[in-house]
Amino acid sequence: MGVVAYLAFDWMLSQGRSIGAARNGVLFLMVPFENVYVVNSRSETRSVFRHYPLRNLFLLFGTLAAQLFHIGAV
Repeated sequence: MGVVAYLAFDWMLSQGRSIGAARNGVLFLMVPFENVYVVNSRSETRSVFRHYPLRNLFLLFGTLAAQLFHIGAV
């Protein structure tokens, strides 16, 4: 995630975007990365594809709410 974020930041700067816009772009990229990480961290032994997604509604709605708040802030 860090390497992709750095490469995205460097690419945005090379495209002529301001440093503020590049920072915002990296933040916008990191939030979905963290949401995927949270869902993937539900178990150390079972794949994310073997979990029933509605089993933990707090995690599901919390992740969706965080994503919506972030999009609203941008």
